[in-house]
Amino acid sequence: MKFTHVAENMAKTAAVNAVLRMPVFRYEHDVVPWVTYTQPECAHVGKTAEELRAKHVKFDTIEFPYSKIDRAVLEHTADGLIILHNSRGKILGAHAVGSQAGEIINEYALAMKNGLRLSKISDTVHPYPTLLLGARRAADQYYVRLQEKWMSRLVRFIFRYKGKIPEYVGSRTVL
Repeated sequence: MKFTHVAENMAKTAAVNAVLRMPVFRYEHDVVPWVTYTQPECAHVGKTAEELRAKHVKFDTIEFPYSKIDRAVLEHTADGLIILHNSRGKILGAHAVGSQAGEIINEYALAMKNGLRLSKISDTVHPYPTLLLGARRAADQYYVRLQEKWMSRLVRFIFRYKGKIPEYVGSRTVL
């Protein structure tokens, strides 16, 4: 890959391994994010849907619009989208198109590199209002998709909740 950050990783790997005279660091080629600095930015890490289909991998795709990110709405940059490909919460690929997409993709690259699932991102407190909160909100959708009608009814019953809660939202609804 012809990216400055890949060259930096190669140089770091070569230098450390040469100084220590043993292979301590490994050249990273599996989880390499890239960003196209256009208006809006386009960013990607991991596999695309086409690559996953070609390898016959079962996966789910989550799409989360920037219009659901308060900071993007406030800054009039709500035209954008975060796309996550996952298999039972394991992140296989992530894409972002929109304002600061290059910053957003870093969270998914870090998670993928360290084997963190969408649930770990979802369970992490993010400052409000930030665009990066959109990365967490997109990960939240993994839990939303696991929701079943019986779960909502059980929660209502156990806690004697009388207020309105979302019914089963389905695979295309974004909360």
